[in-house]
Amino acid sequence: MPGIDRTVAEHQLNINPEAMPVKQRPRKFAPDRQKAISEEVDRLTEAEFISEVKYPQLLPAPENRSASRRHLRL
Repeated sequence: MPGIDRTVAEHQLNINPEAMPVKQRPRKFAPDRQKAISEEVDRLTEAEFISEVKYPQLLPAPENRSASRRHLRL
């Protein structure tokens, strides 16, 4: 929160550094709720209470490799 010293309160997530990120599907809301959500996000962004975070590009899912490489999978 802007204006509050970090020694007063600081939030930290306990995340395993080896964990792979998983992209979640977007949620769908009714048009009236979507408008209210957008207005609230804009208000919080202008107040610098929240900010957009850019994450690195997700890696593609690992390929499934069969035990026998002599046979082709079709």
